[in-house]
Amino acid sequence: MIEFDICQTKEELSRRREDWVRVHSSSAGVHHPFTQFEWVENCAHHLNGPGDLSIIFSADGQTLLPLILQKGFLSSAYLLGDAFFDYRDALLPQGGGDLTTLLDRQRSARIVFNRLREDSPLWDVLKDRVFLQYEKVVRPSVSAPFIGLSGKSWEQYQAQLRKKFRNDLSRQIRRLRDKGRLEFGFCKNKEQLKFYQGILYQQHILRRRQIGQSRSVFLDEYNREYFNRLNESVLASGSLRLFYLNLEGVPLALSLCYEYEHRLYYYTPTFDTQFTPFSPGRVLFYHILEYAFQNGIVEIDLMGGGEDYKYDWLAEDRATFDVSLFRKTLGGGAAKWIDAVDYSLRCIKAALIKSPLRKLKQKIYRMKG
Repeated sequence: MIEFDICQTKEELSRRREDWVRVHSSSAGVHHPFTQFEWVENCAHHLNGPGDLSIIFSADGQTLLPLILQKGFLSSAYLLGDAFFDYRDALLPQGGGDLTTLLDRQRSARIVFNRLREDSPLWDVLKDRVFLQYEKVVRPSVSAPFIGLSGKSWEQYQAQLRKKFRNDLSRQIRRLRDKGRLEFGFCKNKEQLKFYQGILYQQHILRRRQIGQSRSVFLDEYNREYFNRLNESVLASGSLRLFYLNLEGVPLALSLCYEYEHRLYYYTPTFDTQFTPFSPGRVLFYHILEYAFQNGIVEIDLMGGGEDYKYDWLAEDRATFDVSLFRKTLGGGAAKWIDAVDYSLRCIKAALIKSPLRKLKQKIYRMKG
């Protein structure tokens, strides 16, 4: 029987940093930032109440399952993460370890693995071994485009872009250079981070207002505090890449990115809406790509969401899944029925958001703005 140690408080988690890093370094196939200790600790720091956290460490130091617990009549356990986690995961050794035994250490009627990438070792273990022990519901989640850079040079990559797109991009770069000196770089100290992060928030808020979409997450002080704390920690670890494109010292566009294991994660782009005709966001991404080729980046992960502009840059799709496991008990059956009802309601809401009436409202909002 494998023994486990369960960490249930933020303070305990902070004390287990070295254990987390050790398990992470030996885990199979971990390539995204959301399993890094800085992200996990920051998420745990912002949990609301006691008893929400249940991080299960195997005594052999090879397996780690981070969960958030939702108590009540039909209790649920979710992979640790929040709205800011594009992907979620567990840390497993080659072969998956004894994940079924690990899951049995907590008694929730429902266990949810949201935003699970198709290339995650956890996904393979669930399919091959865990699904046999539970009732399951598997649904496609958001698409996760990425740009593979291995096996090609910067010049070869550019040649593969559509000719019209290349010509438009070259013209936009010339137009901006005609206006003054362009400067590309990324934040390297706390002073730069504080300055450019403030601009990032402002540009994101104004852009959201301009296009009439849902309000910017950065309007909320809680969310700004979340990213202030996170990015200061990630800056110290050397993984933060807050890129900027300046015109005569004034920020035109910014991209909040994270770099892990020779992969770049393109998290939040923004730009000055006054320069929309010059496509500063596109120009900045061009420079980010050049940086990636020069610095041995093998992949740019464009994160969750299949926006059209991502495919202009030769992005390919990677699938993500939402997996729910239900125990073969009365409580598990009830949880499965409630899950089906909740999913149906969310589908109806999503359809209403995409309705012609909603689009008309957004168009009127933009005309007023």
